[in-house]
Amino acid sequence: MDDVARNIRGWELEGKLQHDCEIMVVYQDRATQQVASVLCDHLEHSLEPDLDLTFTWLSLAKLDVPHCMQGAIHAASSADLLIFSLSTDLPKSVEGLVQGSLQHRTKRNGAIIGLLGKHLPSAGIKPPVHQKFEALARQTGFQYWAPQSWNDLGEIPGSLDSFLRRAYEVTPLLEEILHR
Repeated sequence: MDDVARNIRGWELEGKLQHDCEIMVVYQDRATQQVASVLCDHLEHSLEPDLDLTFTWLSLAKLDVPHCMQGAIHAASSADLLIFSLSTDLPKSVEGLVQGSLQHRTKRNGAIIGLLGKHLPSAGIKPPVHQKFEALARQTGFQYWAPQSWNDLGEIPGSLDSFLRRAYEVTPLLEEILHR
């Protein structure tokens, strides 16, 4: 995740960002929204107050609604970063959003970040969806950033997994209480 923050900081130092960074996040479901939220929280912690981050959040399902897609295209056309957090393959609606935003794009630089579910293979093999994101970025003139440290996300704080693990964990204090 630090690599994404470093890339954004690099844009700022190169003069490609002027004190603000617009980020559009498209998520597929609650779990992928949490994954994207972890990244966005990290970016806020790493980059603010030097850089004012503005987030636009949108559910992938909304892209199937014509007037929502038009609003999304408008938002994407002014975004510096497009973050797609998915649990499946790259949907056609995402391709349509990125390609549609090009007609109205006012910024020269832009990057796509693809997050796929909670865990990514760490054996150096990119899943096909990342190859599709790279191809989409090349076709549309965006950069593609695949967070390097995303391979082993582990447990997301506040997630159902973390609550379940903690519910079954016997802490030393609980042990002491149980044995009184």
